[in-house]
Amino acid sequence: MKNLLIILLIALFPAACSAEDTQTPKTVVSSGHSTALSVTIYNQDLALISDHRQANLGSTNGIVEFADVPSGVIPESVLADTSTGTFAILSQIYEANLIDSNRLLESRIGKTIKIIDFNPYQDSSRTVEAEVLSVYPEPVYRIDGQIYLGHPGTRVLPSLPDTLRLEPAFVWNYRYSGTQPATLDVSYLTSGFSWKSDYTLRLKESASEGVLSAWATITNSSGADFERAELTLVAGSPNRSHRASAPQPRMLKQVAMADAAFSESGAVLSESAAFEYHTYSMPRPVSLRNAQTRQLRLFEDREVRFRKEFRLEAPGSQFFGPAPAPQDDEPLQVVLVLSNTDKDGLGLPLPAGTVRVYEDSGAGDRLFAGESDLPHTAENATAELRVGRAFDVTAKKTQTSYTRLSTRLHESSWEVLLKNRKPAPVEVVVTERFYQNWQLISSTVKPEMVDAFTAKFRIRVEPESETRLEYRVKVGLE
Repeated sequence: MKNLLIILLIALFPAACSAEDTQTPKTVVSSGHSTALSVTIYNQDLALISDHRQANLGSTNGIVEFADVPSGVIPESVLADTSTGTFAILSQIYEANLIDSNRLLESRIGKTIKIIDFNPYQDSSRTVEAEVLSVYPEPVYRIDGQIYLGHPGTRVLPSLPDTLRLEPAFVWNYRYSGTQPATLDVSYLTSGFSWKSDYTLRLKESASEGVLSAWATITNSSGADFERAELTLVAGSPNRSHRASAPQPRMLKQVAMADAAFSESGAVLSESAAFEYHTYSMPRPVSLRNAQTRQLRLFEDREVRFRKEFRLEAPGSQFFGPAPAPQDDEPLQVVLVLSNTDKDGLGLPLPAGTVRVYEDSGAGDRLFAGESDLPHTAENATAELRVGRAFDVTAKKTQTSYTRLSTRLHESSWEVLLKNRKPAPVEVVVTERFYQNWQLISSTVKPEMVDAFTAKFRIRVEPESETRLEYRVKVGLE
């Protein structure tokens, strides 16, 4: 008797579920019902969507379709609540069976379609009735009792199947008690959003001043449009599990720049701290359409001061044996050192991005001097921009002697010839990395100790002149 009861329950359960799906009225809540929308975008292909929509829900239980969600949504991240009563999701279905040619053809397996074969040479066409037998790896049809592996022509279906959708949606079986209309407060995570910082530094005639501009470049490839959303950008790296994979975003197809009038009207992102990150909020709603890249100002242009250095950074392996003679002078790396302080024109958190450096020539033309990656730079920290290699400032490093004192101890002497062909003095920084125990026996310039295995030599080279750095070092174990 007990086994019979279990069998009856198993038999009746699908019927009950089917009856619930077909007989319970379904309320569709689309983006047109939205009363407030906010988008919080992180650097790493992630956004938090908070969408508030009005809906007339059943007084107790019912089914609601929350439509117009992005194709990159992470269904497990959904949070749903209401400010007009008590709302609970009893079950959730993520409907993402979107229309494409293969899915349309799959819906006709075992059924017939029309294939219109147009002959351009005879300016004629022929229509055949074809039963779809298979779709993958290529379509298979039965036409006039024969099996065709593919067939030329345009395939025509009589209608769209109910199982396919134009846009993804959540379907919730819910329980609600409260006033009508209800306001659903729904939040979820989605891929397909990202943002990065893009800076331009325009150098002035002075070798130590410039104008820094900052833009936030926002990309929406989530598969959905977000109209008039409150926008927040987050600079930081929240930890994420990589077990779940999100749907692939759609291709980008257009780029939109914030126009000058929009920027000059005060639409600049405002910065604040949240948790262990920094956030940038837009003071007015912004529309973020699918397949669009948009730029917004991070902050107003800043007059900044920096220090220009010419650097030679040598590998540390050269101290353990005879070194070959250098062939040519080596152009030095040009580095702009910015102090993120009020004193030097900044003093605000700088999110990671790319800095592009320009310089105005004497003829009124503009020269692209180079670009450099900028890491997240906190207030009062220092940022270094490696923009290129100098033409007129070079170095030639020569090993002048080498002695192997034991199997693990080496002594060598070095000369670094620095040449400045510019009409102004330059500061050159020579960095040596030793990687083992080391002892500086003698040097013409006193070094700065960066860490236990790194030393920096700062040398001023006068205009149109040469300067030598000479030192002797012992590396290894006594």
